[in-house]
Amino acid sequence: MADRLAGKVALITGAGGGQGRAAAVMFSREGARIIVADVKADGGNETVQMVRAAGGQAEFIAADVSKAQQVEAAVQCAEKSYGALHIMYNNAAVLHRKDGPVATLDEDIWHLVLDVNLKGVYLAASMRFPQ
Repeated sequence: MADRLAGKVALITGAGGGQGRAAAVMFSREGARIIVADVKADGGNETVQMVRAAGGQAEFIAADVSKAQQVEAAVQCAEKSYGALHIMYNNAAVLHRKDGPVATLDEDIWHLVLDVNLKGVYLAASMRFPQ
């Protein structure tokens, strides 16, 4: 099944660990070149090293998906690094667990959850992909 994504470029948000990291490694095994986007440089660079160690191609860009300019910079990174962008995997998310009812959740945390989990997907979906 290898090479199903040969010639494709994938931008994966939240790829510094967990599901995003797993997707980056899996996509690269299928032939995609990867842009690893994450707010945490250590995790993002570790994912890049894992992709490269497996024989794939990857670049890291620090990006907060709740900021339009940073999402746009990630898309531009794909174009600059690989000449195109074919796949946008909106994986970045935050989850805040707190004992008690949601009504006791701090408003700043609520805004963070909305900004990353909802606005981040909107921003990525609204970007024009390089051709």
